Amino acid sequence: MRLRAVSGIMLTLFMFSMLTLAFNIQPVRAIGTIYIRADGSIEPSTAPIQRNGDLYTLTGNITSDTDGIVVGKDNIVVDGAGYTLQGTGVGTGIYLSVRRNVTITNMKIKIFYYGIHLFASSNNIISGNNITANSGRGIYLYAYFYSYYDNIISGNNITNNGGGIELSVTTGSSHNNIISGNNITANSGYGIDISYTSYDNIISGNNITNNGGGIDLGYSRDNIISGNNITANNWCGIYSLYDSNNIISGNNITNNGNGINLLNSSNDIISGNNITNNGGGIDLYSPSNTTIYHNNFINNTIQARVSGGVNMWDNGYPSGGNHWSDYAGVDLLNGRYQNETGFDGIGDTPYVIDENNQDNYPLIVPWPLKYTPKYKIYSLTVDPVFYDNTGTTLIQPSSWTIEFPNGTIRTVSSTVTYNLTQTGNYSIVSIIWKGVEVIPETTPTTSLTSEMVRSSLTSDIVWSPSINCLLPTSLPISLSSSTSYVGFKVKINGNLTCNEGSLSGAPILLSYSVTNGESWNDITLVNTASDGGYSAEWMLPATGNYLVRATWSGNSTYPGATTIINLAVIPFKEQNVFSVTSNSTVSELAFNSTSRELSFTVTGPSGTTGYVNVYIAKTLVDNIADVKVYLDGNQLNYTATSEDDSWLLHFTYSHSTHTITMNLGLAPFIPPQLITPLSLSILALALTVATILLVFKIRKGTPPTILNGVFKKSKQTQIATTIGTKRHKTRSMQGI
Repeated sequence: MRLRAVSGIMLTLFMFSMLTLAFNIQPVRAIGTIYIRADGSIEPSTAPIQRNGDLYTLTGNITSDTDGIVVGKDNIVVDGAGYTLQGTGVGTGIYLSVRRNVTITNMKIKIFYYGIHLFASSNNIISGNNITANSGRGIYLYAYFYSYYDNIISGNNITNNGGGIELSVTTGSSHNNIISGNNITANSGYGIDISYTSYDNIISGNNITNNGGGIDLGYSRDNIISGNNITANNWCGIYSLYDSNNIISGNNITNNGNGINLLNSSNDIISGNNITNNGGGIDLYSPSNTTIYHNNFINNTIQARVSGGVNMWDNGYPSGGNHWSDYAGVDLLNGRYQNETGFDGIGDTPYVIDENNQDNYPLIVPWPLKYTPKYKIYSLTVDPVFYDNTGTTLIQPSSWTIEFPNGTIRTVSSTVTYNLTQTGNYSIVSIIWKGVEVIPETTPTTSLTSEMVRSSLTSDIVWSPSINCLLPTSLPISLSSSTSYVGFKVKINGNLTCNEGSLSGAPILLSYSVTNGESWNDITLVNTASDGGYSAEWMLPATGNYLVRATWSGNSTYPGATTIINLAVIPFKEQNVFSVTSNSTVSELAFNSTSRELSFTVTGPSGTTGYVNVYIAKTLVDNIADVKVYLDGNQLNYTATSEDDSWLLHFTYSHSTHTITMNLGLAPFIPPQLITPLSLSILALALTVATILLVFKIRKGTPPTILNGVFKKSKQTQIATTIGTKRHKTRSMQGI
């Protein structure tokens, strides 16, 4: 009985534990979108993603019924660590919108609409991912009213999607992207689709098999398609519509519905391809200036077909044309006209395609192809050296602009290498130095020919032009002034430099305008000293508003320069002068003696910095620390410098239209020692007059004194009066 009881208890505990375990098992369920925010945070915080600085690593599988991961931060790596990101047939696995420098790697992404979608995003890397069973594109790069560039898509397995990789744009451009080393198979649409204003892209070393189509180029130009294995695709191996200047070389194009189809294309180069066992080898519809050579056309149902247009089917002699498996000619002769004895590997008669197209130098044996990305792509490295106006001092611009033969503009800041896709002239057209555009003395240009582009054996070229830049000269001007009304004058100072070097002996014309620059009056002509400095004194014809200008006309080495400064002057009681100098337009300068406030308005272009120098007489300021400066009612910091009988106040602000108010504080107390000789003279004169009046009153009668508010005669006054009367009588008698 005891054993049965124990067994019953153990069975009950076992059943309870199993029931608890069953309740703790979480079913696999779809979660919402995971966001990597711009500040680096992850939402929701429970998402199986671990952050370590700029590295975001999956720690488990993720299933989502909408978008999977939305990346909102630049300069990060999203490492799938081999885990799976799975959808339900809608949304996007990983979505980037206007992002830069994001790497997506080592992740399995399946059953979304788009596996990975980049909108208007540049400088990103998509590498080492397994992207399968998405109903739309496996990888989709797109922009609308934007451009994107410099993305790398490499080493991915892209299978069983609606389409493989697509680069597309509407009203923008897609350029300088690289698609290489990917396995793109069994997708319903094209393996790679590049269309609508896409240029300078490289598609190389990809395995593109068993897709609806191989590679589609639509309305694109200057792309390189090389070293790809393009086999067993239902439609075309390579299909191109309204494209130009593309290079298709070194590809293995086998067992496709058609090998290469070009519709309304121009200036393409097709060379070194193995085109075998396709329904059609190459079909050209209304082509223009297409060059086809060194290809192997082997056992295609129709080797070549042209509908309109004349094209070049060989590379001349002795380079030769193409190998045609159905060529019936022989090789007994050699030479440009195949009329010299001895074979040369080139058929003695042309291979005729139609009445307007033929291969003049068909190859007897197949061309030795390379089916790997080792195919040589000609490149151009631009490495300019910059000098100043003298051509002897090196300078380092912050950036410069390269113009390509087709008008494309690229701005760079260091040595740069381009895989060459264009022939013609390359020029450096603009140089930025210390925030200013400077002009090269002559426009540096190099020219590259089609023979360089077409030859797979041509070495890369480095273009390193020496460029003398016409750097701007600097001609600052400053004004300082006295504050005494009598003899008021302005000192003008400045210096002439270029690239921090002084220019001596240069004539500087100083002038002023009272018509807001409509007319100018000369002040003087001064020459710069050995340190580039110049100075002059100017007696203003009147107070008011002035523009003061310093001008140098330049010479054969250095360009001219002009600087204009604003000056406003008003008097005060014909004793002092307020003067304001500024790079802003100064107006409405006024001084309120009651409130002791100096006010004026400054105006200047937004986005720049304005400054003001104000000269104030020291006799008008009791304590310089009590002076307050207000900008639109807000107190503003300033610096104060003592200069002879004046205070110089300096402050800066962001340009716009502002009202400046300066409160000078309490009026100063003038101590006795500050009484001027003029005031002493006036005082002495007043005392003399008072003495004369007193004597006059004494002689006429008893001078009054004040006692308790009543005028009285003092005893001394009475005596003086009596004596004066007696003396008067005595003199009168003596006169008798």
